[in-house]
Amino acid sequence: MLKSRVIKILVLALPLALLDGAAHVGTTGVAMADGGGEIRATATLVGTGVRPNGAGRVRTRDRGNQLQRIDFDITGLNANAPYVFVADGVTLGTRTASAVGSMDVTFRDGGVPNDVKPVSEISRFEVFTGTGALALFADM
Repeated sequence: MLKSRVIKILVLALPLALLDGAAHVGTTGVAMADGGGEIRATATLVGTGVRPNGAGRVRTRDRGNQLQRIDFDITGLNANAPYVFVADGVTLGTRTASAVGSMDVTFRDGGVPNDVKPVSEISRFEVFTGTGALALFADM
């Protein structure tokens, strides 16, 4: 009887745990033909309530000296509003949302500050409104 209850609890609790708003992180390593490698990571951006419909993801690609890249795909923002992108406390830059409140932003190579290279070692990303309120974040 006890075993049956434990299984029921797990079956009922697992979907709730997946819907709790936690950031989901995935990391993969890819071997390159030239003997090098690439580390890729993806995380879900979690909203703070400042932009109730704000959602998105952040992806990193680290191929050593060949490539350092950070991509943000975000929807549900205020249209034509500025947002500040931060990685581990270092400002990456400011970008403006589209007329429909979305943005696809890439910071690549020279556009990535040396303080956050290699990008595979970044532990936290944040997106702030133009007024400085934290709108979205992801812990890698």
